[in-house]
Amino acid sequence: MRKLILNSIARAGIDTSSIEPIYKDWRRGEIVHSAASIEKAKSILGYEPKIDLQAGIESILKHQYGLSIS
Repeated sequence: MRKLILNSIARAGIDTSSIEPIYKDWRRGEIVHSAASIEKAKSILGYEPKIDLQAGIESILKHQYGLSIS
C-alpha cells in the first residue's frame, strides 16, 4: 500500500522534498502487515467498488491534504 501511495504522489508531480516523515513505534494491537481481498464480497454480495484504489488515493491527497493532483 505504501508503494502505491508513493507512486500516486510521484505521478501527480507533488514535490515532497520538504516533507520529513515521522516514524513512531507500532501501537499495541495494530495490524502491521495486511493483504486484504474483496473477492468474497464480489462473489457473495455482487459488490463492485465505485472508484479504483488509485483514484481514491488521489482524491484523499487532493481533498484531505489540499495537494494539487494533475
